[in-house]
Amino acid sequence: MGAPYINLDSIYHKLDWTDPKSLILEIGSDRDEGSTKFLNDIAQKVNSKFITVDVVDYARQNLSDSDIEFVIYDSGSDWCKNYLAQSEYTIKILYLDNFDWIWHPDQTLPEYIKQQIEEYNERGVEMNNINSVQEHFAQLLHCYPKLNAQSLIVMDDTWLVPEHDVYIGKCGPIVHYLLLLGWRILHDTKGGIIMGRSI
Repeated sequence: MGAPYINLDSIYHKLDWTDPKSLILEIGSDRDEGSTKFLNDIAQKVNSKFITVDVVDYARQNLSDSDIEFVIYDSGSDWCKNYLAQSEYTIKILYLDNFDWIWHPDQTLPEYIKQQIEEYNERGVEMNNINSVQEHFAQLLHCYPKLNAQSLIVMDDTWLVPEHDVYIGKCGPIVHYLLLLGWRILHDTKGGIIMGRSI
């Protein structure tokens, strides 16, 4: 829906990057919007580790001339549970933007969405908005113990519905969960949210 990661430019320098185990983690690699290269550029500026995780190798093929560490795994949440939890990394920036969102599922679906649904089916995954929300929340739960006190969490396809005063989309429940835990919304623009704590 948007490119909320771009708003990191005004925030990331406020974090303490002295921890040699600092990690910038992207779950849902680039689909030609530029997020993977953008986050990798930040990582190089602050001397941090950068990992991008996806279920397909589209981004790795498109950015094959880079030194980016790509991880291809069955699901982002499983990778976080099986690998990240055992690592020594401390997450400073977490970007959640995977598992496609279906806009207006009550209407006739465009052909490209039908094709995406078929591609998901081939991997044994049902592409629907409930599964999208649950997968993103599972990723957060597995990442949460690894978050630094100064972490930033960036969420795409997530927005406020003013008439109901509630956030919905891929990470709608995450926004409310983090608010409950004392996090703050730092940016809320065009369908993307950045939240932080101790910043």
